[in-house]
Amino acid sequence: MHARIYVSLLFCLALLSSCKKDEPTTWESNWVAPLAHGRLTLADLTADHGYADNAGIYHLYFEKIISGFGTTDITQIPDTNISQKFVVPLSGGPFQIPGNTAIITQNQNYAVETNGTGLRMVKVKSGQMIVHVKSYVNAYLHPSFTLYNVSEVYGNNTDIDFALTPGSPATPTEGYYTVDMSNKYVVLSGTTGFEYNKLSTHLEIKTEQNTTADQNTIYGQDSVRFELLMSNLIIDYAKGYFGNESYNFNESFNLSEGANMPTGALALEQASLGFHVTHKMGFDGKLKINNVSGTNNGTGNTVQLSGGNLYDPFFMTRSIDNGGTASVSNYDINLNEGNSNITSFMGNLPNAISFQGNLQLNPFGNVSDGNDFFYSDQLTEAKLVVDVPLRLAANDLSLRDTLNVEITTDVARVSSLTLDIQNAFPMEWKLNLTTLGGTVIAADLNVPSGNSIDALALPISSTLQIPISEAQWNTIKSEGKLILQVVSNTPSFPQLVNLYNSYFIDVRVKAGVVLNAEVQ
Repeated sequence: MHARIYVSLLFCLALLSSCKKDEPTTWESNWVAPLAHGRLTLADLTADHGYADNAGIYHLYFEKIISGFGTTDITQIPDTNISQKFVVPLSGGPFQIPGNTAIITQNQNYAVETNGTGLRMVKVKSGQMIVHVKSYVNAYLHPSFTLYNVSEVYGNNTDIDFALTPGSPATPTEGYYTVDMSNKYVVLSGTTGFEYNKLSTHLEIKTEQNTTADQNTIYGQDSVRFELLMSNLIIDYAKGYFGNESYNFNESFNLSEGANMPTGALALEQASLGFHVTHKMGFDGKLKINNVSGTNNGTGNTVQLSGGNLYDPFFMTRSIDNGGTASVSNYDINLNEGNSNITSFMGNLPNAISFQGNLQLNPFGNVSDGNDFFYSDQLTEAKLVVDVPLRLAANDLSLRDTLNVEITTDVARVSSLTLDIQNAFPMEWKLNLTTLGGTVIAADLNVPSGNSIDALALPISSTLQIPISEAQWNTIKSEGKLILQVVSNTPSFPQLVNLYNSYFIDVRVKAGVVLNAEVQ
């Protein structure tokens, strides 16, 4: 008996050793590969435009700054071209004039264009003055042109000299001189010192010193033309009387650019809005806000903010110039649920907030006697601040994140996606997963509620498995991104709940990979 068994075993071994392997042996191996990871927090809702208070409750926070209220151009000097012809004060001719003889002497107050503002002095940040002279005189001339009180040192002058060869009415000779106006003071109070927008100059035209009389043949009524071009003057400081015009402002800011605003119905409490004005300019002003409104682009619904003294005009006292630094006065309007409709205003979920109004300068006239002032880097500002603590009731509150997909192996086939989820929010969520191009991978997957206690996050873990087709997998690989969206309703809506900074939803996506292996 034992001998037969032994022979049979030898026979089988012989057969195995004599067999030739024509095809490889194959089998399938299933394993899980990490694919993507994302964490959704309240900071994702606000695009980091938010903060946590001392209790840990998260706040939506937005601000918009208006600078200058449209008044930043009141002291600007437009490009100006001043042109004047100067005539030799003689009759008849020709006259032989020896060298170094004055033939024209003229003091002049040039009117400088402004945007309706009376200026007595400016300091220029940048720009040019270009002096252009044309001589129609058959003589060697030496024009000297002085810009009074134009210099980097206050009160000094700028002198400009030309040397012109003989010209004629048909072919005048020309000269150009460019003055770099950077950091130069320009006094515009005229020769009396009490005028506005008047640039004082002095012109003297002599025959060239080293010439003889027969070289300088001059007729009466010969002329020399001067042009003064002010180009791209940017004002750093200005003093004068800025008038009592009104300047309108119309500002808006898009909340959806700074935050992923939720959709659906939202009930809030304790929202607040502040309108804070910091006056830094040297004029009295009357400021009036005419409208603050918020529009929900999805519903088309617009709610106007009302309450408090928001739409009452208020007066701003001029600043004082403390040797280059303007004094500051502050004015504040604060709205809350007790004195306004701010709760319903923000409950409308506005995508954009707009506000309009006007600022009147010097409502009491020229009480400063021409000593209004302006620094380009010290403008009056208004800051609109919206602060909403996330103590709310929400219907279809939505958070969204973009997950980068990392393909770590060249897989042959993916059979499913596995989602490992941790939810620290005290509410259930519906989870949607799509590709960047909109291909739906999964929709309305249930994520159980977390078990948070106030600000203490006690996340609940769950696992979801999603079958996936080859076409879906190829789309994920080609686009390299997944869009994760979670949508929730707070429990017992409209009962309010606190949302704390510690809350999060953590999602890890893994691919169920099928590898084909073979052994030769």
